[in-house]
Amino acid sequence: MFEGLEEFGLQNIENKPLYQDEDDEKEKHPGPASEKNNEAKYLFDSEVGCPVCNSRVTVKRIRRSALRLVSRDTDSMPHYQDINPLFYEIWICNNCGYAATQSSFTQPLTQAEAELIRQHISSKWRPKQYPPFYDAHIAVERFKLALVSATVRKARPIDIAMLCLKMGWVYRTMEDTDNEIKCLNQALIGLKSAYDKGPFPAAGMDESTLAFLIGELSRRVGNYQEALHYLGRVITDRTAKSALKEKARDQRQLIINAQRASQSEAAKTQDTPDSTSKTSPPKGLKRLFSKNK
Repeated sequence: MFEGLEEFGLQNIENKPLYQDEDDEKEKHPGPASEKNNEAKYLFDSEVGCPVCNSRVTVKRIRRSALRLVSRDTDSMPHYQDINPLFYEIWICNNCGYAATQSSFTQPLTQAEAELIRQHISSKWRPKQYPPFYDAHIAVERFKLALVSATVRKARPIDIAMLCLKMGWVYRTMEDTDNEIKCLNQALIGLKSAYDKGPFPAAGMDESTLAFLIGELSRRVGNYQEALHYLGRVITDRTAKSALKEKARDQRQLIINAQRASQSEAAKTQDTPDSTSKTSPPKGLKRLFSKNK
């Protein structure tokens, strides 16, 4: 998950596990994005304080009131006109290397968390200047940096899971299916942990909404049995909204259809005679001297 961050001084971080015991003590192609005039009207610079080193950090904010939602994927990935806010989701302090989502960056850290960032990130940090507009490759790189910070400070599983999910969405915009599925699988680890342990709401989701998300992500990564399990929970949940139950039924039917198609294809394969069986094996002396022994 952390490949390509060596230029920031973060070597030997790639094997660090994302999810750590909660009971413990508490992209390689980052080339500049071309200027997009249609994005400029949605962006403005702002200054915020870094919760680790107290530096003043210039960040890019989105004019949310100007955004126009075009559509939303079944796992809630939004699509907007002209700009993708996901590309600007992560804020980074170029002084100490701390990175987090916009909503998390402005939240205070404990002394222990800040010390972990200083020890494992700031001590190795090499600053980098980004262009005025970000593309998907830059966004992936910044999400990786946020994952490093979240992992180092031992953030909650739900927080790490949402970073993985959103990075998977960025990969989806790049049509990079392999890395998308990798991110979704990592997101599922934290989402299931949050579902099992609570409390709710988790990342703004109630129990049935989180169950639906787990079911839908499981479907997308091909884990149909687990998907059916969580979607079934939504369908039988008396407190779930009718619209959410209907969505769960729709996704369950997609799985059933896919399973039927797979079974039908497998049956056709079994019914097709092996081409080698059409020719009778040689007998007697011919068998001894046959080339196809």
